[in-house]
Amino acid sequence: MMLDNADWLLKLNYVDFLREIGRHFSVNQMIQRDSVRLRLEREQHLSFLEFNHMLLQGYDYLEIYRRTGCRLQMGGSDQWGNILSGTDLVRRLADVEAFAPHLAASDHSLRCQDGQDRGRRGLAERGTARLL
Repeated sequence: MMLDNADWLLKLNYVDFLREIGRHFSVNQMIQRDSVRLRLEREQHLSFLEFNHMLLQGYDYLEIYRRTGCRLQMGGSDQWGNILSGTDLVRRLADVEAFAPHLAASDHSLRCQDGQDRGRRGLAERGTARLL
């Protein structure tokens, strides 16, 4: 089954999203995630869009759960913080346990950046999620 997160993300009202979803995220915890912490330590640029990606990916997991009952999300270790945000959000708002094993992302072909898999553009161009 394929889902396109544009089906729910494009309909979001940003202020409502921050009020309903953003309140479940701690900036302190977000900064401690390796993906953010390491970039800050290296003084690498981190845009507001990239920082918000954690909220959006967490919300994606919640919506996929709501639409399909899916409680398992897999991804590369470079997305670990975002994936954990999703499991936390599903647990808080749906009151069910969600799971998130991850794979080593040492191979460039496994890495994702800005939600787009550079090695397989066809699948991820619009954020398409594949459910197994």
